[in-house]
Amino acid sequence: MQPVLSKLESLLSQSLAAENVELVDLTYQKEGGQWILRVFLDKPGGFNLNDCEVWSDKIGTLLDQEDLVPHAFNLEISSPGIYRVLKKIADFQRFAGQRVKIRLFGPIEGMRNVSGTLIGTLENDILVELEDKRRLKLPHEQIAKAHLDPVIDF
Repeated sequence: MQPVLSKLESLLSQSLAAENVELVDLTYQKEGGQWILRVFLDKPGGFNLNDCEVWSDKIGTLLDQEDLVPHAFNLEISSPGIYRVLKKIADFQRFAGQRVKIRLFGPIEGMRNVSGTLIGTLENDILVELEDKRRLKLPHEQIAKAHLDPVIDF
């Protein structure tokens, strides 16, 4: 993680936790010639547009006070959405029973991309049941990206 992201995560996590808001993800990257800081937040009952506006003001003020970001940037506050990113072990425990897509840093049992139902965790391993009912144990540190992959019926 970039040093600036580590500092931002630490700063934001404390402020958010005090108000029962979860920091789901944080990205800081250059896009189209400008820097974008994206903060994905959630809370019990979900995160709506009004919440995004309120937290944009709060986080913007906090970032201005702390001056951790080395240059001009745009701040974007968002809910994690239905394709929520899974990063922490607690995320994988919380969403057990849900469909997931996982990309690995390297292949495990010949697969680098895994889709299936999240069973849960066993210490630092993530357990997934594939469509063919095989179960995989994926070391958490081998997961490059993971997100929910809900089935949406129209």
